[in-house]
Amino acid sequence: AIAKDRGEKCPTKVTN
Repeated sequence: AIAKDRGEKCPTKVTN
């Protein structure tokens, strides 16, 4: 999923 869009449970790349 889009982790950088909202910071999910499994963040792949939370830089935003």
